[in-house]
Amino acid sequence: MNVIDAILVVYLLASFPIGVYLFARKKVNWSGLEDMVSKYRWHLLMLLCLFAFKSLVMSFEVTVEGVLGYDATEFVHSIEGDAVLAVQRAFLSEAMTVAMGAVYIGSFLFIYVFSFLLFAYSDRFKTASQLMFMNLVLLLISIPFYFFAIVYVTSWPLVNDPGATAVVPGMQALLYNYNDQIHGFFTSYDTFNNSFPSMHVGYPAAILILLWRKQPGFKGYKIFLGVMVFLISLSIVYLGIHWFVDILGGLVAAFAAILLAERYSEPFWRRAYKLVRWEWKEEEWRKE
Repeated sequence: MNVIDAILVVYLLASFPIGVYLFARKKVNWSGLEDMVSKYRWHLLMLLCLFAFKSLVMSFEVTVEGVLGYDATEFVHSIEGDAVLAVQRAFLSEAMTVAMGAVYIGSFLFIYVFSFLLFAYSDRFKTASQLMFMNLVLLLISIPFYFFAIVYVTSWPLVNDPGATAVVPGMQALLYNYNDQIHGFFTSYDTFNNSFPSMHVGYPAAILILLWRKQPGFKGYKIFLGVMVFLISLSIVYLGIHWFVDILGGLVAAFAAILLAERYSEPFWRRAYKLVRWEWKEEEWRKE
C-alpha cells in the first residue's frame, strides 16, 4: 500500500464523524453506526460493488481501448487551444500547487463516500437511495468514453517522460510528478487517458444539484459542495489534469444522472428490495 493510500484511509475514517457533526449536527456513536449498517446494508454493498466494478473496468481498459479506442486528445486541443496553460501560468506557485493538490486528492473520495453516509446516518432514506443510484449511473455514463473516446490529461506524456513535450506545450504535470509517493499513487490507479468527462466535477455537481432540488435543510453541506465544485474545477485545470471541455462534459453527465435518478431510482430500489425479500419502505420514501 502506497503511503498516500494509507493517509486517505485514515483521512476518510477521521472525517466521517467530524462531517456528520458539522453538517447534520449529530454525534456518531456505535449504536447509530449499527442502525445505519443494518438499514442500509444493501446500499453499502452496492457502494463496495461500485468500487470493485471500477477496478475491474480498469483491469481490462487498456486492452479494450487499444483495439477499439479513438484518441480524441488532439480534437479536444483543437477546440479549446491552450486555455488551460494560461490558468496554470497565472496561478503558478508552490503554495498553490500544494493547496490544489490537497483539494484534488482529498475531495473526490470524501464527497463520493461521505455524501451517501451523511444521509444514511441521518436516515434520509430517499436521498441516500437516490445518491447511491446516481453513483451507479455516473459510472455507467463514463465507461463508454473511457473505452472508446480517449482523451489524455493536458500534461501527458510528462507524467512518464519528464523530457517530453506535453500535449499542451508548456503545461507542467504539477501534481502527478510532485514527488515519488504521489507519482506512484497515481500510476497505480490512473491510465491518464480518462480525462473526458471529468467525474471529479460530475459527482459533486450532481450531488449538489440533487440536494438543492429535493432535500430541504443541510444548507452547510450544500454550500460546502458549491465551494468544492469551484475549487475542484480550478485544481484539475491548474494541476495539468483536465481540459475545460472535460468540466463541461462532467456537468452534462451530472444533469443526465439527476434526471435518471429522479425517474428510475425508486423502481430500481423497489425491485432490489423485492429481490432480497425485504419490505419496501414506501412511507419513508414518500415522506421526504
